[in-house]
Amino acid sequence: MPVFEVDAVVVGGGHHGLVAAAVLADAGWDVLLLEAQPELGGAVRSTEWHPGFVADRFSACYPLAAVSPVLRALELERHGLQWALAPAVLAHPMGSAAAVRSGSRCSTAAAVPSGRSGCASTAGACAQRRPCRSSSSARSTGEAAASG
Repeated sequence: MPVFEVDAVVVGGGHHGLVAAAVLADAGWDVLLLEAQPELGGAVRSTEWHPGFVADRFSACYPLAAVSPVLRALELERHGLQWALAPAVLAHPMGSAAAVRSGSRCSTAAAVPSGRSGCASTAGACAQRRPCRSSSSARSTGEAAASG
């Protein structure tokens, strides 16, 4: 059995293991990545199902990955990554309705049913093209007490 002298051992070459290994290697660590499968990638692997048709093998939607500071720092676009962004990236049930996160903050705010906490101030800020700030965030920073 080979013996390796490394700074870190990362077990699993899926999404999180690959990111962890890359971050450590970028920081100058010697990293050993162990993966039981013959291919890296875990649930984010793609395969050519038919000639010329490549699709995801498992999970296909990572809506927050495109805004992850860690993934942005890896500059994966330089290595061929092409983001495919859906028009509606997240949804959360809200009783008989649902909150849907679209591609922009303003279109998301416009789609939220009225009367929901923080929605009116967000939609109003978008209409006036100013930064959104709900009353709950104002309270946490002390602005509400200073103004009222």
